[in-house]
Formats: sequence, C-alpha cells, structure tokens
Amino acid sequence: MKNATRWVGLAVLVGAIGVSGTASADQILSVSANYDSASSDNTQFVITNTATSAITNLQLSGLGTSGSATGIVGNVALPSLLGGASDTFTFNNQAAAFQFDFDDYYSGEVKYTLIGIYKGQAFSVSFSPSSNDTNKFVEFLGNDQTFAGTDKPVSPTIVAHVNAPAIATPEPSTLVLASTAGLMGVGYGWRRRKAKLIA
Repeated sequence: MKNATRWVGLAVLVGAIGVSGTASADQILSVSANYDSASSDNTQFVITNTATSAITNLQLSGLGTSGSATGIVGNVALPSLLGGASDTFTFNNQAAAFQFDFDDYYSGEVKYTLIGIYKGQAFSVSFSPSSNDTNKFVEFLGNDQTFAGTDKPVSPTIVAHVNAPAIATPEPSTLVLASTAGLMGVGYGWRRRKAKLIA
C-alpha cells in the first residue's frame, strides 16, 4: 500500500506537469496581390483583416533584392483596419519599390514586409514574387522568373497571411493542487522507506 501511495503521487505530479501548452493560432490578416487586374499594367495589394478586432499601425515596406531593382526601397503607412475590413494599396510611384508599371522601369524582385499591431502585440510578415504562400513564383510585379517583363495578368492571389500569436494555456488551479499532493505523497513514501532501512 505504501508503494502504491508513492507511485500514485508521482503519477499525479507528472500528469500535472505535462498538461501545460499553447492554444491554436487563428488567422488575423491576409495579403492578396494582383497585376493588371483592377489597375492596368500595375500592381495592387489587398490587405484584409480576417479577425474581429482592429489592426493598427500598419506599414508596408519594400527592398529590392535582385536584378536592376537591387537596393531600391520604399515605405508607406496604411490605414488601420477594423474587423473584416480591407484596404487596397495600388502602386503609384510612392517610392521606387512601389513604381507604377514596375516592369517597365526595373527587372528583378522586391521583398515586401508588412508590420502592424493586433491586440497590443506587434507582428510582421514578408513576401515576394518567389517567396510567398503559394510556394510558386507569382508575377505580381510584371516580371517572370528570368526578370523579363511580361505584363502577364495575375488575378488576385493570396501571397501572405498572419496568425494571431499563440496564447499560453495556464495550468488550472486543480492541477496545481494535484501536483502539490503528488509531491507530498512522494515525500511521505520516501521518508517511510528511509526510516525502515535505518531501523
């Protein structure tokens, strides 16, 4: 019986330690890109808040990474988005990275990064024609993989998304009490065994 008490206490302790984890993440934002779809020979990004709470402090930046676009930059502030709202950003020469009819001026790729704040927590997501959610090359800058300008129409395509940060799941108070009881059971069993050995 004493051995049973000791091992039951230990099992309760191990079980209590092993239950801590994280809640599954939910998508809060998506970025869709298109070319020559709504704006002739031009690029558009549609940023959509897919959650119910507002997303604020949105900023979009670009950095050229290859071809003649290497080193070009750009940064623009975007409006906050209420839950379910979208904002369409159209290239309009705001900066070199957002050049209207991009492929007529540059060859190569640009890496775009979107940052913002959701429920007080900052997030960041990056995408480019060759690195995006499709795992394929998306010609949303009007260039193909050889950097040649094609002006090929690209229908709206999801190229990036953001998940809400996972929230740690706290241990219920009942499990904390169970772990304490387990420790007491192990300690009691060990003291009884030690006393018997000494005797």
